[in-house]
Amino acid sequence: MTGKKPNTDHWISLISKRELPALTSTAQLLDKFANDDVSSLPRLSKAILHDQALSTCLLKVANSVQRYGVNQVSTVSRATVILGVQTVKNICLTSKIIESLLKNKDLDISIYNKIKQLMANSFYAGQLAKMMLPNYSDDTKEEVYLAAMLRRIGETAFWCLGKEFKNELEELVELPREDYEQACNKLIGISFDELSTGLAKTWNLGDLLVKSLDHPEQRTEEMQVIYLADKLVQYIERPPPAKDYEELMTQIATIMDINERQLAHKIHQVKENSVELLASYGAQMLADLVKDLPKSSELLSSDQQIIEEVSNKEAALLQALQYLSEMTLSSKDINQFIDYTLIQIARILAFDNCAFYLLTSNKTSLSCRHTFDRAGKPVESSLTFVTGKKDSSLNRILRNNQAIKINSQQEHLAAEFPYPVDKLFEQKSLALGSVNIKQNNIGVIVAQRSNINEISNDELNKFQFFIQHLSMCLSMITPVKK
Repeated sequence: MTGKKPNTDHWISLISKRELPALTSTAQLLDKFANDDVSSLPRLSKAILHDQALSTCLLKVANSVQRYGVNQVSTVSRATVILGVQTVKNICLTSKIIESLLKNKDLDISIYNKIKQLMANSFYAGQLAKMMLPNYSDDTKEEVYLAAMLRRIGETAFWCLGKEFKNELEELVELPREDYEQACNKLIGISFDELSTGLAKTWNLGDLLVKSLDHPEQRTEEMQVIYLADKLVQYIERPPPAKDYEELMTQIATIMDINERQLAHKIHQVKENSVELLASYGAQMLADLVKDLPKSSELLSSDQQIIEEVSNKEAALLQALQYLSEMTLSSKDINQFIDYTLIQIARILAFDNCAFYLLTSNKTSLSCRHTFDRAGKPVESSLTFVTGKKDSSLNRILRNNQAIKINSQQEHLAAEFPYPVDKLFEQKSLALGSVNIKQNNIGVIVAQRSNINEISNDELNKFQFFIQHLSMCLSMITPVKK
């Protein structure tokens, strides 16, 4: 996109009018009915009856949540009386959100899968938030449910903007989490929280949602559980270090005044109920994405590793180079050599992470194959990008086999990195060097560090020396083609 950078109002208008118009009209309709007004019940019932799909969904969900021996609910008016205005409004909004978001089947399959996972996570977070306040009123629980479910509505709606960004979304969906939000926010010019807040205000979804996006851990218990439920769902999708997970579970158990075993049991019940409810909403494909708590074997233990500053870089470098040389006698696995090099470069030279990008067969693009952080932990990444113009930094590195460092904003601009790595790299200091086998380029190693700690010439020399030694070892273990 060119010209003036779009603001929050632009994206809210676009999402409301073009991407999610059904949700917008439903939100505006429901806002007319007060949550605590008995006279709202018959008027709300009449409004819902005009939407056959909404009426059917309401009855299915109403019968699904009734567990007290109540006879089957067969009319919309009966459902509104039993459930109450707030619950009925939440069911209607949830139904329209699911319906609106799952209509985007014309998007690329990876983007559509991203939308489904975000929607499943949001629904699950809403149910978990309600669970965390067992002694609160039903109305408060419903407010908390809606706020937790819609906490990431900005992010979810962003992924529906397929017509606006086309190829960008396909590239962003492959990014690791730590780079993903930064790249998305730079693309649209605002944060996901800002977009969620704007949509909540436009649709009058309540003050609790808006306030929950502003330092929730420092506010009321209701807002804390919204934050904690969202965080728990993220941990369930991608298991964190064991210490982080245990701290979160302890925090939730303390709020609920139960032990952690009881908490795990309650979360499992919420998971089962969520799966059943999603089926009632006609969203079985989302039910399959709702998962149980991670097993202990799935939790990462890398947080227990102590990252020590290497006091004698020369000695550590020499030891690592000797080990690489010794590996040529015992291994022919190129990946083993590359992984060891990435880990040692990050550890010895104190880079945040170090990655190997494989040069594709046509020599026009690079695909990330291995990434490790300073603690030696693998970092998920499947980013692919083109090498760019003939005189770009990437092509010069491949052509001259000379490592470079990039510390300043001016150097980033001069490097002419293609999208999206230009956005990901611009806040980092970089060291880049090519890897060769028998004088043939096979890829580029990229080491990143926060640009408050610039890369020195001495560090660049050590970086290049390590890569040159790697290239020599790879040439030694690679048979000569006849």
